[in-house]
Amino acid sequence: MHDALSILVVFPIINFLAASGAVRLGSAQRLCRFLDDTLYPIYITHYPFIHTYTA
Repeated sequence: MHDALSILVVFPIINFLAASGAVRLGSAQRLCRFLDDTLYPIYITHYPFIHTYTA
């Protein structure tokens, strides 16, 4: 019961709070933009390796 409550209530609240945040400092905005531009492509390159490993 506790697991279902966490998944249905707590996680969406955490997700909403994280997505609604705003970065106001210029240096923090540049850092966030840099991480956004670089980390997702690095993450996506792992998919073929994970697929090969699990197949």
